[in-house]
Amino acid sequence: MIMITLQRNEFFEELSSCADRVREVLNRQDYHSRFMPDDLRNSVMMYTLSGGKRLRPAILLWCCGAVGGDPSVALPAAAAVELFHTWTLVHDDIIDRDDRRRGGSTVHEHFHQVAKERHPELSDQEQRHYGVSVAVLAGDVQHGWSISLMTELARKNGIDPAVTLHLIEQLDNKVINLLVSGELLDIQYCQRP
Repeated sequence: MIMITLQRNEFFEELSSCADRVREVLNRQDYHSRFMPDDLRNSVMMYTLSGGKRLRPAILLWCCGAVGGDPSVALPAAAAVELFHTWTLVHDDIIDRDDRRRGGSTVHEHFHQVAKERHPELSDQEQRHYGVSVAVLAGDVQHGWSISLMTELARKNGIDPAVTLHLIEQLDNKVINLLVSGELLDIQYCQRP
């Protein structure tokens, strides 16, 4: 058995390096140009570019390297995992009625405030509805974007399409079902006396 030891600062440097590589993928303009109108683009990118540790994509890249794979080939999957996580946060914030995330406003709260500024004549209920609606759509687009990134494994990076489809099926079926089941249990438990 080979033991690899990292000092704490080395770990965080490597984590930061992985985060930078994932950020580069997520910053590609060929994706950003698809998100229209501006409120959709801005809402999709809010959490995506707002930081976070990016631990999930780093673990994916490290595991790829640990089994002899090329982490650069797996980079679209790492970015996809981050986006997948991000859309779940956007939806979770709505469900939990959270107004803050990563040191700033949640997507739905940010666009509630946008609606207040643009349309002060609307009721607060209508302004909140706009914020929630934009956030739901942003999460949906992030979900689709994550799947699109996964397809790059086969389309651009030479991974066997059957492997790529298996990974997508695992993410978009098993993971979603477990995640949504857990979210519903959270909602149900909160309603108990």
